[in-house]
Amino acid sequence: MTNQSDIKKLAEQMAGSMNSFDDIKDFQKQLMQSFIDTALEAEMEDHLGYPKHEKADKPNKRNGHTKKRVRSDIGELEISTPRDRDSSFEPVLVSKHQTRISGLDDKIIFFYAKGQTTTEIVESIKELYDVDISSSLVSRVTDNILDDITAWQNRPLSSVYPIVYLDCIVVKSWRNNWEGLTVFFEYPKDIRKAIYTTNAIESLNSVIRTAVNKRKVFPSDQAAFKVVYLATQQASKKWSMPIRNWTSALNRFMIMFDDRISKHLI
Repeated sequence: MTNQSDIKKLAEQMAGSMNSFDDIKDFQKQLMQSFIDTALEAEMEDHLGYPKHEKADKPNKRNGHTKKRVRSDIGELEISTPRDRDSSFEPVLVSKHQTRISGLDDKIIFFYAKGQTTTEIVESIKELYDVDISSSLVSRVTDNILDDITAWQNRPLSSVYPIVYLDCIVVKSWRNNWEGLTVFFEYPKDIRKAIYTTNAIESLNSVIRTAVNKRKVFPSDQAAFKVVYLATQQASKKWSMPIRNWTSALNRFMIMFDDRISKHLI
């Protein structure tokens, strides 16, 4: 691992030739390309079992290089992948058919979660990282979370939920159903306080609506699921506040439903 003094010396050596942030960015790209090329050469050496310029009596040998361009979050890089004669070399750091380096996909998903359309994401990636991507690439990258969505939808739930919020919209209702709507008031005051504080679910719905409204129309149910899932994941990062009056409410729940709750408490 390079220590701080080595990094400082390198910065001092390069400072005189850099006059703008574009120069720094170009140097960063060159450094990344050099690192990847060196690492791939090391992988080939490990694969063949002998150094690059050493003569070895082995059937498989080096066979030149293949140049290709890969997209990264610091821009497009041109790397040189070594080849062997029997084509058995499978690079690990940047695989043969890989066209993107880890990090760019995370940026695409981040923008998608913020409500940007595929076209807006293409423009953002170009503006920030000087990398050209297509709308179809954005769709393929975001499709990678579909398995996560399925797992999230089918995740195991807790064995007991003292309170379950069922969100709704306001609709006309017959007056003779009023008894069914006022069950809430049959609970003790401590439980009512915990239930009627709905800021959390209102906040979540607001996050989802913001993400959904930016797109207006979805081409498929899956596209809508992706936006809702990512919006929920973003919102959940801020869920740190405890439920209001939860201790008092839990005590009341145990008094009223002891046989259904106490066995689930650790």
